[in-house]
Amino acid sequence: MRSATAPWLAGLVLACASLPAAAAPPIRTLSEQEVWDLMAGAAIDGTRGRVKPVAPFIEGAVRKLLAEGKPFRLIALEDVPDDWTLAEAGGRIGGGGAWTHVAERMKQQGTPVVPATDGMRLAMEALERQTGHRLDAVVRAEAAEATAAAFQAAMAAGLPVVDACPTGRAVPELAQSVAYVNGVTATPAALVSLWGDVVLVEKAIDAARLEDIGRSMAVGSAGSVITASTVMAGRDAKRALIPGVLSREILMGRSVREARARGADPVAALLGVTHGLYLFRGNVTRAVNREDRGFDWWDVEIQGSGTFQGHRYRLWVKNENIVGWFDDRPDAMSPDLIAPLDPATGEAMLSPKLGGYDPGADVVLVGFPAHAMWRTPAAIALLGPRHFGFDYVPLEQLHANRPR
Repeated sequence: MRSATAPWLAGLVLACASLPAAAAPPIRTLSEQEVWDLMAGAAIDGTRGRVKPVAPFIEGAVRKLLAEGKPFRLIALEDVPDDWTLAEAGGRIGGGGAWTHVAERMKQQGTPVVPATDGMRLAMEALERQTGHRLDAVVRAEAAEATAAAFQAAMAAGLPVVDACPTGRAVPELAQSVAYVNGVTATPAALVSLWGDVVLVEKAIDAARLEDIGRSMAVGSAGSVITASTVMAGRDAKRALIPGVLSREILMGRSVREARARGADPVAALLGVTHGLYLFRGNVTRAVNREDRGFDWWDVEIQGSGTFQGHRYRLWVKNENIVGWFDDRPDAMSPDLIAPLDPATGEAMLSPKLGGYDPGADVVLVGFPAHAMWRTPAAIALLGPRHFGFDYVPLEQLHANRPR
C-alpha cells in the first residue's frame, strides 16, 4: 500500500511546490512631504481646530518618526487581500468632564504615565490574544490626531495603514461609524488608560454600549483612553469603509501648501479640489464651553467680516462642529463637514481646547458634503443632527436658496 501511493504523493508535492507564491499586495511608502500634507488634510477633515496644547506633540511625534526613518506605509482598500485581518488602532475616546481627583491621586502616588506608543501596542496585543488572529493592517479610526496615532500603532507592529476610514472625518462618539452601519461589530475591543490599565470588552450589545463603557473609563482616566477595536476581514472592509480618504487628505494638504507658495488663496484652492462650499468668514465674538460626560460642548458666535459684514454665524459643537446657522437659518450640519480654517494658511485653525474657539479669532468656515455612505437613513440616525436634537437637511439643499 505504501509503495503504491508513493508516486502519487510525490507528484502532488512536486505540483504544489511548483505553484507560484501569492504576490504581495502593493503598499505605498509616503514621502516626507506627503506625510505633512496628509496631517494638514486630516486636521481639516477633523471638523474642529487643532488643539494648541496637543498640536506640538503630534507634530513632534511625526518629526521623530520621520527622523528615525520609519516608513509611513499605505495600502489601498481595493488591494487589501480578502483574508487579511484588520482593526482600528491608535484611536482615542476622550473629552471634558474627567474626574480630576483620580489624576491628582495617580500623580501623588507617582504612578508613571505609559507612552502613547506603548498604550497602542498593549491594546493591539490584547485584541490579537482575544481574537486569535495576528493583524495584517491598521485602519484609522477617524480624522485629525488619530491619523498620526494610526501610523504610530502600525509602525510599532510593522504594519501598513489602510487608505480608508470608517468615518471620513472626526466624530464625537465611537459608535458613529459607517462600519457599524454596514454590519461590522465593534467588539471585541481593548481599552488602555494613561497609566497602562488594559480593559478587554469581549462583547458589547452594540457600538453605543462600547461608547458608554469607553467614555466612562475615559472620565475616570484623566479624560482619555486608547482603543483598538472593530476587527474585520479584508473582504468585509471593502464594503464597510469609506475608500481613498487618506489619499484625498494628502491632496487637500497639498492644495493649500502649493497655493500659499504661489501667493494664491489657499481656501479657494482647497475648495477647488474638494468641491466644498465657502460658508462664512468673521471674528469669534462668543465661545462658551461646558465640560460634561466626557465631552466638550461649545456655543459659538461669529460676526461677519468682508462680504459677510452685518451677518452672524452660530455653531453648536460637541467635540466637533455639528450644526451651523447663518443669521439663525440652518446652514450646515453633520454628517456633512463644517471645517474652521485659518484664512491665511487654509489649514485647520488652532483651538484653545477640544472643539473650542478663541474670542477675537479671524476664522473661515467651509463645508464639505459627507460621503454617500453617511447619507443613508441608518447612518444619518447615527451622526445626523436628530441624534443631537436637530433635523438634517443636506448641505447642497440648504445652500440652493441661501441669500448671497
